[in-house]
Amino acid sequence: MAVTRVHHIPNPQTVPVSPTSGQFLFFRITDKGPGPRFSFATDVKGQLLNQGTFPGPASTKYEWTYLRDPSDVQQFELLSVGLLFATNAEYRYQVSLHGPAGLIRDLLDIEYKGTPTDFDTEVFRVLIV
Repeated sequence: MAVTRVHHIPNPQTVPVSPTSGQFLFFRITDKGPGPRFSFATDVKGQLLNQGTFPGPASTKYEWTYLRDPSDVQQFELLSVGLLFATNAEYRYQVSLHGPAGLIRDLLDIEYKGTPTDFDTEVFRVLIV
């Protein structure tokens, strides 16, 4: 069975970010439990984190930032989140653009539903401006 998606804010495919202006990306994955499995990776640096990166027992909400550290900045980098549905049937993936004063705008918001044999990957390109 294929993963079904509800696009609250569709994937923009390309996301402009100005780290020199203090902009960065804020990521959130929420799940229905009990055992989420996901990975965050780039085409330049490979896998950067997964559900095991976060301290404590399995959660229903995972949040992180990217492009706050100058070493993160790569022009035309592809960012991807892979979701595995083996032990968790539902995910919601959200990405927003933040600046020094907080939220600038929401960029992506998608809900996913799948069966234990399903997996899905969401990818977009970062344009440094």
